[in-house]
Amino acid sequence: MNRSHKLFWMFVPLAVGFLLLFVAMDDMKHPVVAEDDCTVIGTGPAVESLKTEENVLYRQSDTDVYDIALQCQGQGTVVINDMDPFQAAMVGGEAVHITSKSYHYLPTQWRVDVETGIEAPVEQ
Repeated sequence: MNRSHKLFWMFVPLAVGFLLLFVAMDDMKHPVVAEDDCTVIGTGPAVESLKTEENVLYRQSDTDVYDIALQCQGQGTVVINDMDPFQAAMVGGEAVHITSKSYHYLPTQWRVDVETGIEAPVEQ
């Protein structure tokens, strides 16, 4: 191998890395955002009868205790598995706003906003 071949093979991984970084950054700039308003219709193991392979949006754990069934305006009945909304007491009938950001190459990001009606005291 002569010197030019060695230099070429030395800098190819760097060029590929920059290309992948550029593609990922461009993908993050242009997500497809979808939003839906929903209502909680059940939580925990009681939603097992509503759960199908097609209507599970995402799973954070394998524990059925964190399952939340939602009736959404656009998507119909969906189920998520997420422990974060349980930081406040969840009961049926609460309003939920779901936002998803879909990318071409990066994984889909979900955001679930629960309106519990309970306001935290403001410290002054």
